[in-house]
Amino acid sequence: MKSEISLIAEAVLANIRCIEMLIAKLPEPDRVAVAEQVKASNPTPVAMPVATPAPAPVVAAPAAPTAAPIPTVTVTVPPVTAPAAPVVASPSSPAPVPFTTQKELITYVMAAYKQLGPTKGAQIQQVMNTVGIGNINEVKPEMYKPLFDGIEALK
Repeated sequence: MKSEISLIAEAVLANIRCIEMLIAKLPEPDRVAVAEQVKASNPTPVAMPVATPAPAPVVAAPAAPTAAPIPTVTVTVPPVTAPAAPVVASPSSPAPVPFTTQKELITYVMAAYKQLGPTKGAQIQQVMNTVGIGNINEVKPEMYKPLFDGIEALK
């Protein structure tokens, strides 16, 4: 099972790659404008401490076959802070994870939400954030156990 820090780092890197792909699809004038906007809004990049080694993000977007060279865009990520009241998973859940596929996971989460009701069920998003997930569709099999433990702790 990966640590929470590793999961957060992977999510940040995935978001950076996603942003870079979107920038690469922009017409040249728009790419330049985005680069200038980013530079103007954050002139001094802040180095983030990384607890575990993570793959280095690709900074320059790939050049389109007929486009001019793409300017380098530096994306600075603000420091990650823990939620004000994190939902803590039980230290050792005796129950096995009742799902092994994405479809079963979504069925389980929907049933848990209905069982908890809208007020307490909304805390499922906090559990997902604690595990490093922003969207239920981003859950990987290695994240099933911490997500399950966190949701079970709400019950």
